[in-house]
Amino acid sequence: MKKLFPSYAVIITFALLMAGCGGNTAFRKSVAEEQSLVFGYIDMSDAPGSLFGATMKRVKPVTDKPYYGFGIDGGMFFRTEVPPGSYKFTSFSNFKSFGNTQYMFNLPSQGRSEMDPIIDKTGIYYVGSYKYKKVKTGFFEQGKFDIEKINKPTERELLTQLLERAKHPTWQAAIKKRINELK
Repeated sequence: MKKLFPSYAVIITFALLMAGCGGNTAFRKSVAEEQSLVFGYIDMSDAPGSLFGATMKRVKPVTDKPYYGFGIDGGMFFRTEVPPGSYKFTSFSNFKSFGNTQYMFNLPSQGRSEMDPIIDKTGIYYVGSYKYKKVKTGFFEQGKFDIEKINKPTERELLTQLLERAKHPTWQAAIKKRINELK
């Protein structure tokens, strides 16, 4: 019995992490109820695993629950139910299925990056497409990384993927409208 416990703990932890990703209920309510959509993409092909999670913090106005988890689809991350405010991406993680290893990559806590959205009204906010890059370090130094802006996939390509997830007619209409604006 004791030998099985670690297996159950891994399964339960994985299920809880997936439940908190923020993507399971997205696009089921109206745009007015779910407010804004924030989405982007990180190519993790040079990382030790695939994209597993992304976290954003609301910095203004201050709130009791400032952290927002994102749904993941391949390298795309997305989240609805984002109220107006100023936000900062704090971390992203990946998961290597061989060895059941999860890596957490913390982003700088100071300064504003291109990836950090300011949401002033309900809408669709694309924060960009990026590629994970491992930074070479010395033998005894801690590992480092950088993320670099890339052109593919485009906002239009990602919105087309998100349209398949949109269950509510107002989300379908808003996403289609934005796709048409990008032609």
